[in-house]
Amino acid sequence: MQSAIITALKYHANQTRKGNPSIPAIAHPFLVAILLSNCCSDEKMIASAILHDILEDTSYSLKMLRADFGPEVSDIVEALSEDKGIKDWLERKNENLIRLKKNETAYSIKIFDCIANMSELLHELTAQGSRMWNVFNAPKNLKLDYFHRIFLDNIESMPKTIIIWYMDLLKNLEYFSDSKKASAIGFKS
Repeated sequence: MQSAIITALKYHANQTRKGNPSIPAIAHPFLVAILLSNCCSDEKMIASAILHDILEDTSYSLKMLRADFGPEVSDIVEALSEDKGIKDWLERKNENLIRLKKNETAYSIKIFDCIANMSELLHELTAQGSRMWNVFNAPKNLKLDYFHRIFLDNIESMPKTIIIWYMDLLKNLEYFSDSKKASAIGFKS
């Protein structure tokens, strides 16, 4: 796991999160790994979570990943990585979801990636308002549909606590309005 941390730190250096340049990009893979580690102690799975964005966001190659971390981790990370050669957002996401369905371990990590993304997005929506949706390559409704699809693909295998957590985040994103965040049942805070 230490090698994954060092590699991720090295290759994500000087990158920032989309929508908030004050947050280092590495914070996201670390958050995904921390969330996953609350439910899983498999070191290869946690290392894969740490490395899940490395192929799509850095110069680190699949060949390097396979040499440094072996076939199990590289197969998981490859399944988690989008094909940046596909320019259309919806086509790229659909192609990735098809590959994720063939790798249950990778799809499990994707659930925690979505939880982290939704949590981070809610934080930024609270701070910046609904203009935060404009930093993405897809409109709000497609982003929400994407989160829904991942949920529906995995509901049968998700523990009840993860289902509740995921749905609460999703509902809060759906009810979020310009300056106020609404709760999952519609009460404004």
